Amino acid sequence: MSGHKEGHIQSITKIIDGLLDCIREESAAMRSNVRFDLPGSNARKSRLLYELSRAASGFGGADFS
Repeated sequence: MSGHKEGHIQSITKIIDGLLDCIREESAAMRSNVRFDLPGSNARKSRLLYELSRAASGFGGADFS
């Protein structure tokens, strides 16, 4: 696998890890009835999904939209 594709895979993996962390934090906060910044969490997920789409489009022209 070329270094270019490996870099894309690392980027995509990092973004997916960020999404998973965001969802886990959101779920834990909602379960514990903590006052939670849902709009902020949604904005973070939106940004990460946008980054994932951009990273994936650079990976062999894949389109996940």
